[in-house]
Amino acid sequence: MLYLTAAVVVVGAVGLLNLILSLGIIKRLRDQAQVDSAGTGLLAAGNTVSDFVARAVDGRPVSRGSLEIGAVVGFFSPTCQPCKEILPAFADYAATAPGGRAQVFAVVVGEAAQASDLISRLGPVATVLLARPGEPIVTSFAASGFPALYLMGEAGLVAASGHSMEVLPELAML
Repeated sequence: MLYLTAAVVVVGAVGLLNLILSLGIIKRLRDQAQVDSAGTGLLAAGNTVSDFVARAVDGRPVSRGSLEIGAVVGFFSPTCQPCKEILPAFADYAATAPGGRAQVFAVVVGEAAQASDLISRLGPVATVLLARPGEPIVTSFAASGFPALYLMGEAGLVAASGHSMEVLPELAML
């Protein structure tokens, strides 16, 4: 009888621990979802990008005021496989975008040593910025899922956003 009582107490304790851990995970997921209102790792269309100041790899200053109507902003990570897959299509799109290199911004989020390939491939067709997670340009766009693509409207308003190249042809028609 003593073994049976001990087994019931152990099973009850394990069940209680499981419940506490599950509630903690649910709370963390809800908190994370509130940070990104769209739940997709990017700032949804209709939101305004907060002010930021950054410097492109060529030394040119970039701020929210640099993002004119129709500007395209892409966020990429050197450790992201979907980013590597989308890169050739994004570069082709950027090469033909209205306004050219001055209207296409590519933000590479990561360490400089890992980002050199992305920077060299995007440099000829876009204004490239190197940023670390948590820097103002990354948090202004709420970019936590990569790739993240944006079309800018007036006064820092996001006209459209998405994670795939299918969004860009639609964006070009806006």
